[in-house]
Amino acid sequence: MKETNDDIEFRALLKKSTLEAGENEWFTKKVMNRLPEKANDYSWVEKLLYVVGSLLCIICWIIYFKTTHFNVITVRDLVVLGFMGVVTLVVMGQTIRRMLSLD
Repeated sequence: MKETNDDIEFRALLKKSTLEAGENEWFTKKVMNRLPEKANDYSWVEKLLYVVGSLLCIICWIIYFKTTHFNVITVRDLVVLGFMGVVTLVVMGQTIRRMLSLD
C-alpha cells in the first residue's frame, strides 16, 4: 500500500497531539493484579484427548505388529513404520508436555 502525503500529515498530527504516558514502574503490576483469574474450565477435556490419542497410537502399533508378516519387508512397511513412529513421537511428546505443564 502506497503512503500518500495525507497519510504522512495525519500521522504527524496524531503524534504531535497525543500525550505521552508518564513513567510509572508500578503501573504494569497494578494492572496485572486487577485482572481476573484465568478460567481453566475445560483443561480436563484437552488432557483426556491427549490420553485418548496416546492410547490410539498404542492400539495401532499392536494391530500393526499382529497383522504384519515380517518374512519380507517392503517399502510400504518402511513408510508405515516411519509414519507411525513420527505420529507416535509427536503425540506422546505433546501428551507428556501437556501433563507436566502447570497451566
